[in-house]
Amino acid sequence: METEGSRPSRFYINYANVYAAPFDVVVETGEKRPARDEPRVVCELVMSPQMAKVLARLLTVSVEQWEAKHGEIHLEGQFTHGPTGPKVQPA
Repeated sequence: METEGSRPSRFYINYANVYAAPFDVVVETGEKRPARDEPRVVCELVMSPQMAKVLARLLTVSVEQWEAKHGEIHLEGQFTHGPTGPKVQPA
C-alpha cells in the first residue's frame, strides 16, 4: 500500500505467468536469470477477471501505440502453455 508522500514500488521484469480462478486472476511477475533454473518472483498482482480484461486491453493499446512509433516488437524466447497457464520466457 502506498502512504501519503511515498512512491509505489517499481520492478524490472522479464518473466510473467498468469493463473486464473473463477473469481480472480493472478499475474505473477519476476526476473529470470541465466544462472537460475527458476525465476525469482518479485510481485503478484491479484485482480478480478473484469480488471484483468481491462488491463489486457490497456496493454494491447499501449503496445500498439509503441509499435506505431518505434516499429514492431519481435519476441525472442518462448511462449508456452504449461499446467499453470501461458508463460512468456526470454531466450
